[in-house]
Amino acid sequence: MHFLKKQVLNMNDFFETFKKDLKLIKEKNPMVHHITNFVTMQDCANICVALGASPVMAFYSGEVSEITAVSNSVVLNTGTPDNERIKSVIISGKEAEKKGIPIILDPVGVGATNFRRESIKTVLQNIKPSIIKGNSAEIKVLSGCMPKLNKGVDSVENFDENDKITAKILAKNTGSVIAVTGTEDYITDGEREITITRGSKFLKTISGSGCMTSTLTGGFAAVEKDMFLACAFGILTMDLCGETAEKLLLDNEGAGMFKVRLFDAVYNMANTHYDFREGIHFEF
Repeated sequence: MHFLKKQVLNMNDFFETFKKDLKLIKEKNPMVHHITNFVTMQDCANICVALGASPVMAFYSGEVSEITAVSNSVVLNTGTPDNERIKSVIISGKEAEKKGIPIILDPVGVGATNFRRESIKTVLQNIKPSIIKGNSAEIKVLSGCMPKLNKGVDSVENFDENDKITAKILAKNTGSVIAVTGTEDYITDGEREITITRGSKFLKTISGSGCMTSTLTGGFAAVEKDMFLACAFGILTMDLCGETAEKLLLDNEGAGMFKVRLFDAVYNMANTHYDFREGIHFEF
């Protein structure tokens, strides 16, 4: 796949491309190869299917190269790392690079332990992800601005304008699109940037919303040549569907039904009308 890294669009074109890609995923049913964590593997597979893509969850180092070679995108999530899994991540990433297949890296909890930090360092020495997605603390660790996390793998720090500058520098240094997710989502390729302040408070009540966002991003990357747009579309999908799921909750319903309605919202998104006028700021 030939990546278009500096496509310039106006707001209307952005949303038209978003809607076009949603339908394209349903039509093409692209294969998204996951090497993801055990905690959220089933949820990632199910939300991938709901979007219209086809998930493969193969992580044995003896087969990942073959699986990657026939995939349309690769999602590499290091939430439950071990030596075998990191080996598989590198093998898969190298094969994806060779074939021109988009790579989404989600370095979950990268600063939680020395093993995680060293593992991601090794990964980035061997492969060049198309997209790196993490929360603000994870991106700070990757940038060298924070040596470690103090609150476990789900630690989230406040995100401010200085962090946006850090993300831009990281994008330029790595050549990857950088996405920082949280209450405010920020996506940059070092030049273009999008800030999204949409979403639902209930996304914090379910485990794996970030991992599933990486899966959605992988679905868009499988059909969209511009990785900046693919990343923005994946994150925007989770935010908008989170809003829809929350609105559909009854008075006595909470996190459990929110998760069910979230999957339904993703499944129906291509045929759902959304108001895009608020909560999305562009700098193209």
